[in-house]
Amino acid sequence: MTPAKVLKLVLVVACGLAAVAAASFYIKNYFEYGFSYNFVSATNLIAPSLVATAKSSTEISLSWNDPNTSETGYVVERSLQSDSGFTQVTKTSKNATSFLDSGLAQATYHYRVKATGKNNTSSSYSNVASTAPLSTTTTTPPLPTASSSSTSLPSTTGMLRRNVWLWQSGTATDATQRATFFQFADAHAIRTIYFESESLIQNNQQALASFISEAKNHNMGVELLFGDSAWARTANQNYAVSLAQKAVAFASTASVKPEGVHYDVEPYTLTEWSSTSTSNDIANQYLDLLEKLNSATQGTSLKLSVDVPFWYDTCSKCTITRNGQTLNMSNAVIDRVNNVTLMDYSDTASLIISRASGEISYAKSVGKTATIGVNTASSSEGGSTTFYEEGNAVMEQALAAVSNYYSTNAGFSGLAVHDYIGYSQLKP
Repeated sequence: MTPAKVLKLVLVVACGLAAVAAASFYIKNYFEYGFSYNFVSATNLIAPSLVATAKSSTEISLSWNDPNTSETGYVVERSLQSDSGFTQVTKTSKNATSFLDSGLAQATYHYRVKATGKNNTSSSYSNVASTAPLSTTTTTPPLPTASSSSTSLPSTTGMLRRNVWLWQSGTATDATQRATFFQFADAHAIRTIYFESESLIQNNQQALASFISEAKNHNMGVELLFGDSAWARTANQNYAVSLAQKAVAFASTASVKPEGVHYDVEPYTLTEWSSTSTSNDIANQYLDLLEKLNSATQGTSLKLSVDVPFWYDTCSKCTITRNGQTLNMSNAVIDRVNNVTLMDYSDTASLIISRASGEISYAKSVGKTATIGVNTASSSEGGSTTFYEEGNAVMEQALAAVSNYYSTNAGFSGLAVHDYIGYSQLKP
């Protein structure tokens, strides 16, 4: 038996029949031409584990482990939705374990990472890690002055009244900020203020009462705004409910009462939402929270409102199982509150209208209401989610079209603009 045949027989036994063709190629070249052939063996790249941490009002820090030894780098992708729409943000060098994403707007961002290797190989994606930049209540940008506000004092004659998110709780205690805000609100037909009140309801109810009283003098209402995605988890819900209870007690003695409590709790930004094995559970925990908040406010003067994304009625993880029943996430939320404010962030009237139709139709059918919210803050997602690039005139045209379309629908409760800072800096 020739040496080539001996080697071939050994390889068949050791490696199986699948290796015969490749081994024959090696043996043929070695014995006939006197050189060896270097094979590239496939290496399974391992998906990293990803963590996202807010660093400032415009920055999110990403960190992940480096479980590979043969990767060429890592691809970082980002989306405004937790289960679709991801685009590449950067590709790092080999052995990288972090990336700082900057220039971000006030929105929730979802990230995933994968390792890349030679010959266009890659690992599966990491978990989806989600967070938002630090709230402007923590890192507050300069508040606008009356002279710096775009369209400083437009006539409100014929303007549609709308609501606005006001995250700067210091507006209640700073006389200059308060005067500037109400000057802006008067000029922009503000109807209801979603006012960040977590610290005030606990530590300075006198200032909160004064702010609500002044809002009434300007023919405006106030909803007490509370927000933290972590409250969706059962372990954190007692605190969230305690805020509603404090609001009820506050309203019972206030000479001028707030209209309601308004919660911005986004379970889809939590790590549990990214996995199909835990997304149903965190969705159920969130619905538990809404039921507790409903119990805390039911029979009082305060209505319960919550912010919801426009895609709760369509996303793949939004069909949930609860107590043996299959529920649509959007409908389940509407069932448990008085009003939802739909974060229908687009710069096109037709898209805003079409994406809100399901929520408004269902709200009407169960005697509830939905407010349509639009965005004015700068966005790194191509500008299609905000009127930041188009400006105030284009937004007003879109708001008019949306209002005209839904004005006779009992499920439609009006319009809202996110947020005061972005709105006040919007170009004409």
